[in-house]
Amino acid sequence: MLVLLPSLFGWQRYAIVSGSMTGTYDRGSLVLDEVVPVGELKVGDVITYMPPAGDHLITHRIAWIGHDPSGARAYRTKGDPSGLYALGVGIAGQKPDGTFSNGPEIFQYVSCADWPTRLTFAELQADTAEGARMSPRIGAFAATFTLTNATACPPAKDGPLPLPTAPVAGKVLVMANVSDAETPLENGEELHSRRPGARLIVLDTMGHTGFYRSQCLATAGGATLTRGELPADGTRCSA
Repeated sequence: MLVLLPSLFGWQRYAIVSGSMTGTYDRGSLVLDEVVPVGELKVGDVITYMPPAGDHLITHRIAWIGHDPSGARAYRTKGDPSGLYALGVGIAGQKPDGTFSNGPEIFQYVSCADWPTRLTFAELQADTAEGARMSPRIGAFAATFTLTNATACPPAKDGPLPLPTAPVAGKVLVMANVSDAETPLENGEELHSRRPGARLIVLDTMGHTGFYRSQCLATAGGATLTRGELPADGTRCSA
């Protein structure tokens, strides 16, 4: 009788088979949908629908309602991702309209240019195993960063890009953390010493990166990027 009740009241049952709504409806959850006129739908509603070019139903939240180029009513939906997924797309540069910035491409270009090593897959596997042996918690994860250079970078013919020999155009602000295992403070100090007129700002914290972790650092960096205003050399920020 319980199985029949939803259909008797006009509800339809669907099982959640993906993780795109994790946190709201976890994988394996059973949802009950009420059939309503399309005109009653509003932003924020969770709907189950068949995409125009799809072959299976999707349960997502309506994020936008508008019109397509022909004037027809159009909808954009999205999942309710987990915090980890939201953090991932944030780092990847996703903008409010769902598109992405070119931040990941810039990061990849710098990595490819600065790190000429191009490991084969077998070499990458060996490095990952060695990293896991040396540091069981994060060694394998750190070693897999070389995967980008092994698969997404063009062949390295001339090695890393040389340091500039002419004056650097614009103003240079070097940001560094007191304790950063990936980019030590000493590296930032050396870069600062090599660029005449550059300024160095240091965040008193442990960990990698600091721009998004410190209002002091973000303010100084923003002023440099938007107005060309550099902070006093040797400025220190607290975490």
